[in-house]
Amino acid sequence: GPAPFSRPLQARPGDSETDFEDGGAAEAWPMDGYLTSTDRKTLAAVASVGLLETAFLNANKFGLLGAGSELPNLCLGGTVSCSQVLNGPWSMAFGVPLTIPGMLAYATVIMLALVPFLASDQRDGTGESGVSPIEEWSQNGLAGLTLSMAVFSGYLISVLAFKIKAACGWCFVSASCSLFLAGFTWNRRLPLPTVKVGLSSGAMAVLGAGVIFATTSTQVAIADAQTYLATGGAQMELQAPPAITTHSSDRVMKLVKYLEKSDAKMYGAFWCSHCYDQKQTLGAEAMRSIPYIECAKDGANSQRKLCQEKDIPGYPTWEIDGKYHPGEQTLDELEELVGLKAKAATPLTTELP
Repeated sequence: GPAPFSRPLQARPGDSETDFEDGGAAEAWPMDGYLTSTDRKTLAAVASVGLLETAFLNANKFGLLGAGSELPNLCLGGTVSCSQVLNGPWSMAFGVPLTIPGMLAYATVIMLALVPFLASDQRDGTGESGVSPIEEWSQNGLAGLTLSMAVFSGYLISVLAFKIKAACGWCFVSASCSLFLAGFTWNRRLPLPTVKVGLSSGAMAVLGAGVIFATTSTQVAIADAQTYLATGGAQMELQAPPAITTHSSDRVMKLVKYLEKSDAKMYGAFWCSHCYDQKQTLGAEAMRSIPYIECAKDGANSQRKLCQEKDIPGYPTWEIDGKYHPGEQTLDELEELVGLKAKAATPLTTELP
C-alpha cells in the first residue's frame, strides 16, 4: 500500500529496514521538518475559513447576494465603513479586487495540503529525503504560498492602519488566517530546498506588494488631483444624512428633556443605516434638540477630528453624562440610561405627511 506520511520517526535513507526495526546501528531519524497528516488537515481547515470569508466578500462585491446588500459593519472605529474599505481604491490591484487572488490563494493552500490524501497512489516509494515526491513538492508549495500570503497580509494591514485609518474586522479575520498558515507551516525545521523555495516566494511577494503600493498611491493621487481641478479647487461636495420622516411622540419628548440634562450627544455618519434608524425612532422634533455629531470625513458639518479625539468605537454612539454607549438604543434603554423608568408601550413615532 501507499507509504504513510503521518509519522514522527523514519529510518535514515539508505538504512535497512531490518536495522531500523532491530534497533541496530541505524538511528531513528526525526521527520519533524515535514508536515504530518494532522498538520495538513489543520492547514486545510484554517484555509477553509479564509476561503469562505473571501468567497462571501466577493459574492457581496459582485451583487450575488442580492441587489443593495450591505456588509455587516465590522469596522470598529475610524470614520469609514467596511463597505468603503472593501470597495475603495486600496482594495484593488490593476483593476482586480484583492479578494479574488486572496480566495484563490486559500483554495490553493487547501489543494496543496490535501493532495497527498487525494493522490494516495503517488505516495508509493520515497525520495532521498525519506518522503514521497508529492509530499515534498506540496510542502514546498505551502511554504512559499503561505509566506507570500503573510507578506501581503502585513502590507494590507499597514495600508489599513496608516492610509485608510480604519479597523475592519473582515480584514483582520483574513490576515489572522494568513499569518496562522505561515506560522504553522514554518514552525518546524524545514529542509533546505523548502526554505529556499519559501524565501524566494516571500521575496517576490515583498516586491509585488511594493509595486502594488506604488501603483495604487499614484492612482489615488491622480484621482485626488483630478477632483481638485474639476472643482476649481473648491471643497468636495459634502453628504448630508437622509431626512427624518417621523414625528416625535410625547414619550420621546419627555425623554429628550432628560437627555438634555445629561448633556447627551449622538455620534454618527451620514452613510450609517443604524444611525438613521435611531433618528427615525426618536423623530424629527427630538433630533432638533439632541446634538448630532457627524464623524464621516465627507459628511456635512463633519467633526471628524473630535470623533477621533474621543476614540468613538462605532456608529451610532451615545455620550450621556460623559459615558459612551455604542450601538443603536431602544427607548427603554435610553430611559434607563438617563434614570427614567420605562413606561407602558405607546406609539413611538408617527409618519410625517
